[in-house]
Amino acid sequence: MNTGEARLVTLPAMELVVAPVAEHAPSAPAAPQMETPLTLAAMTGPLTVGAGAGSTVPMADTTAAMMANTTPTVPALPIPTPVPASRPLRRTLPPVVLQRRRGAQVVLLGALTLDTLLYGLVVPFLPARAQALGASPALVGALFGAYGAGLLVGTPPAGWLADRIGARRILLLGLLALLGATLLFAFADDIPTYLTWTSGLWLLFAARATQGIAAAITWTASLALIAQLYPERRGALFARVGLASGIGTLLGPPLGGLLYTLGGFRAPFLFAAALALLDGLGRVFFVPGTRALPPARPEPKAGRMLYGSAIFVAALFATAVGDIAFTALEPTLPPLLASRFGLSPLLIGLFFGALVVCFTLAQLLTSALIRWARPALVVTVGLALGALALVLLGQVTTFAHTLLALLLLCGGLAFVLLPALQLLTDVGEERSPAHHVPYGAIYAAYNLAFSAGGLLGPVIAGSVITVVGMPVGFVLMSLLLIAVALWLAWLLPRIPRYAPIELVGGTPHGDDAPRQTRQTRQIRHNGKQSPL
Repeated sequence: MNTGEARLVTLPAMELVVAPVAEHAPSAPAAPQMETPLTLAAMTGPLTVGAGAGSTVPMADTTAAMMANTTPTVPALPIPTPVPASRPLRRTLPPVVLQRRRGAQVVLLGALTLDTLLYGLVVPFLPARAQALGASPALVGALFGAYGAGLLVGTPPAGWLADRIGARRILLLGLLALLGATLLFAFADDIPTYLTWTSGLWLLFAARATQGIAAAITWTASLALIAQLYPERRGALFARVGLASGIGTLLGPPLGGLLYTLGGFRAPFLFAAALALLDGLGRVFFVPGTRALPPARPEPKAGRMLYGSAIFVAALFATAVGDIAFTALEPTLPPLLASRFGLSPLLIGLFFGALVVCFTLAQLLTSALIRWARPALVVTVGLALGALALVLLGQVTTFAHTLLALLLLCGGLAFVLLPALQLLTDVGEERSPAHHVPYGAIYAAYNLAFSAGGLLGPVIAGSVITVVGMPVGFVLMSLLLIAVALWLAWLLPRIPRYAPIELVGGTPHGDDAPRQTRQTRQIRHNGKQSPL
């Protein structure tokens, strides 16, 4: 005969169902059989059921309801709000990569320092050499602009190749381009002797443009490798990138002038070639290859997915206008300091160096700030501070007030450029499968926005201030920053928060790895996922 046994069943929707289960017992009287299960909604205490004969439910109304086959009336309690999903996203790296990360960090930061050092190395003596070869002042300006042209041309293919054949291979290609540009600079006077259809001036143009292409490759590949190698402390590494860039910018011009004075025109470039070879050895032996870090090989629509995000596009505009504001100082600040305060060219140069130091140190502060503040909010505040600094810079009349306005501008722009890089990374990872993130495309877009701002800043500043004057010109330029700040402020409620990444040991990511997205890092608000 069958003995009825009540068994506890827990449902996901917080309902408890008591249902009969038939079990064979040879010598027990038959218990009453329930035709339908009994549902208890939102009980205040646990339901205890004994097994076998003599089973009891220690609630009088519940027992009566079971015998009468009725459902008791129990007041429903409110369902609690879901706990925010803030569990860190776990990332794995192969053991060989974990062992080489420290050396790779030194090499990658050294590569970026070398790039900015070589950019400024030629500043003290290249204009005079170009004029000696017959260049007009306009051609001298175009010669320096060839670097930006090479940067713009080389960035898109560098990002595309980094995602498909590996960032390390592209980094080595950038080394070859840098060596070629450096040697072309060094022997630009001798090559026309053997190639009569060339001239020394146009070889300088070719060398400067190749130097820009090498910079595009180096920056795109290095940032992609940093994002892959150091996911758990990416913000700190981005700040060190700014520090490395600042060091190279400060050391380049004085080192170039010293080497030129001691050894002539070739000496700076031969020294730079030796540094490039040393850095190349580090790239070969310390940077993990494609076996340890496979290429991302993003989906065909990856670019459309990136640029389809309003947040991604707004971060690019923030990068561009931030660099416009910074490079606008190049043609406007020297005349301002000379006319208002009578500073000599030497003091003006030292003043610019001090601004670079302040901007670099402000980036270190920014890296600590974005650990607890949302990058988009920091960018918005930075744009507002930069706009205020530009307005003040056009109105102040004392040296102390001018210095304060410039310090405010450096701090504000540091709040823009570094968090914008982090925000672009966050959005790119959010909109891509976990192991197919197009880091090359992300940082190629960042480099394009940055270089476009660097090209437009001096042009806009020079033309606007020439027409309307410095006070009104700075106010008009501040409107660019205010417009992007308002755009980001409007998008801010739709930007998700991200939990920190937890790094654990593991094996290389294969094609069969789970295709989870960065949505697991979003914190949910009121039970709903924040959309992009």
